[in-house]
Amino acid sequence: MAVVVPRSGPLVQAVSEMGIPFHVMDRYELKWPSIPALAQYIVVGKFDVVYGNNVSSGTRNALVAAKLVRRPFIWHVREMLGNTRAKVIAFLRYADAIIAVSQASAAIVRQHVGTKSVDVVYNGIEIDDFSMGRDAARSYLLEAAGLPADSIVVVNLGVVSPLKNQQATVEIVENLVHRFPGVVLIVVGSLQLFPGYAQHVRDYVNKHRLEQNVRFLDLRDDVPALLQGADIMIHTSKQDANPRSILEAMAAKLPVVAFDVGGIPEMVVDGKTGYVVPFGDIAGMVESIVKLLEDSTLRERLGLAGRKRVLDSFDAAATARSVNRIIDAVLAR
Repeated sequence: MAVVVPRSGPLVQAVSEMGIPFHVMDRYELKWPSIPALAQYIVVGKFDVVYGNNVSSGTRNALVAAKLVRRPFIWHVREMLGNTRAKVIAFLRYADAIIAVSQASAAIVRQHVGTKSVDVVYNGIEIDDFSMGRDAARSYLLEAAGLPADSIVVVNLGVVSPLKNQQATVEIVENLVHRFPGVVLIVVGSLQLFPGYAQHVRDYVNKHRLEQNVRFLDLRDDVPALLQGADIMIHTSKQDANPRSILEAMAAKLPVVAFDVGGIPEMVVDGKTGYVVPFGDIAGMVESIVKLLEDSTLRERLGLAGRKRVLDSFDAAATARSVNRIIDAVLAR
């Protein structure tokens, strides 16, 4: 087994710590000339199957390389394909197996692959990563964000980007501040990938004098502790197939309030583990959050139900078993 990546970063560090061989291929993601090098890497490494993640030009190149050296290719689609070029999506039909992370994502994939089978395997997380006690987690979060003890903490998790739509999250908090002056939004996610958008959101915060109510913590490796110390998760993405951030929030016993896009209704059960609101309905988001802020018993009940849902339907071990079965079936063919 080995992992090929287009650049160094957290993934390289993670696989290195696990002892998994890796290879960083410069400009792999966009350039056709990477195909011969990929094909050679597959042959020299004596790999039996090639496994691609997401629908990108890099994954397309990996598929072509696999076909050139007659290796099966499994394509794992983790997105909604909204911004993907049609000529890249067209390559999906040549995969030996296709996995989608939600029914919503699979429905779009099927529009491009005809009668080819598409397996749905939800993302999974390690529930044991979310076992810190509430009091310890709360103290940790307050110290990390520099917040007073009486803060009401709502959290948004994800790369600060136009797709994740943190602008809407800030607008929601702006509406909440009038009724709950102590509410604080913690935005946890990289500010570097879309610097222009990140600055736009920060300028909005400054313009509307929300500096005391919105904190940006950038990319973190202590997300489980931060989530377990918060009160509510807000998710305002424009599209999302099966975001791990929501699963992590549910594992941390947080009720989730999210826009009704992509595969999110398959994760958040409206009224039972959180609330799902039509996309763009800021007033509806505010109303749902107010309901939770005014009723700590409701927050606790929905949070516990969310954790149970993760245990029942989004366990990492179950995800791994499902993927392994698909790999075995491809190799058997």
